[in-house]
Amino acid sequence: MNIKALLTNVKKDNLFNLYPDSTLIIQSDGQILDVNIKATNFFEYSRFGMVGESVDKYILDGLNKISRSLKNQETEIVAVVCASKAEKYGEITAYKDEEDEKIYLAIRDVTKKYAKQNALSSEFKVARNIIDEKNTYLVNASNEILSGLNSIESFSKALMGGVSGTLTAKQEKYVNIINKNAKELLYNLDKMFFLFKTESNLIYKTYKTFDIVNMLNDIQKAWNDLFKEKNIRFVCDFSNIAYRNVCLDPVLMQNIIDVLLQSSLKNTEVGGVTFTVSNPPQEFLKEKGIELSEDENIFKKYLLFEIKDTSAGLNDEEINSVFDPYKLIKNPQKRSMGTKFSYPAVKKLIEELDGTMWVNSKISNGVSVTFLLPAERKIK
Repeated sequence: MNIKALLTNVKKDNLFNLYPDSTLIIQSDGQILDVNIKATNFFEYSRFGMVGESVDKYILDGLNKISRSLKNQETEIVAVVCASKAEKYGEITAYKDEEDEKIYLAIRDVTKKYAKQNALSSEFKVARNIIDEKNTYLVNASNEILSGLNSIESFSKALMGGVSGTLTAKQEKYVNIINKNAKELLYNLDKMFFLFKTESNLIYKTYKTFDIVNMLNDIQKAWNDLFKEKNIRFVCDFSNIAYRNVCLDPVLMQNIIDVLLQSSLKNTEVGGVTFTVSNPPQEFLKEKGIELSEDENIFKKYLLFEIKDTSAGLNDEEINSVFDPYKLIKNPQKRSMGTKFSYPAVKKLIEELDGTMWVNSKISNGVSVTFLLPAERKIK
């Protein structure tokens, strides 16, 4: 018998029973009018036992979930009440026939999939709690750890300064090595703890309205001497800021800028660092996918920060994982471990302020860090 003949001989009732999912026909009030064989097997009740009953008897909060599925035109996961009392879950899809005032409900068995998702979700929560507790403990212990290193760095510096008399050439060599290693370890651990702090939800925002130009000028003054000490050129330009008053968290702002400047200073051996802040042009906002309103001054509601340095730069592998602090790089450039922790930590702070961050670099062409922040607090 050919396919056409086979379909011609299939009765209407058989088509209903051949449907691949459990299917129920119900009234708008939830009363079941009919079910197919798949549904009786899934719910473990007979057709005659189910017809005439309320759908809520077989699906927990069934009518409400069906109504929500119809309204949102989306599937819903429901808990099913079956005769054996076994734990079952179904994914429902509902269609309403307005003319006949009937609802056609298809249910796909997702019990195994749902159980696996629940197990994975529980495991994720346990892992997340362990990570949070570990990070919180390390952050709280950071002062004790860093104070010990500070003592080593300070004491070695004092020895080089002659606090205990003149050092021999050999003594001076080893004390210099101790001082250098202590400084490097202090920097790396400080940035690692800083990253842990941002990962542990220990960052709290306090929005204030303040003069951004005054803050930036103070930051420039604080960093000028540090750049001079290393003989690195430090150029700042804040002249293109249209509105000085902004509503941001000044403490987080200070942290973000200080960490990025510290990274550039540490990794730049010759040349200079430029730090500019301005209002971005509309073309930049469009390019970055920022939704623009009809307000012609929309660009003034954002601040664009850019820190460029003349350091050795990052290779392609480092750029691709610049915000992944725990990824091992096969051939990293000679940069501090603290820098690897700095960028993802700063990115988290910027995102806390509803901003976005980009890092661009080429070998022997320095590093450019750009981040965009709203100048006004976003009400969510």
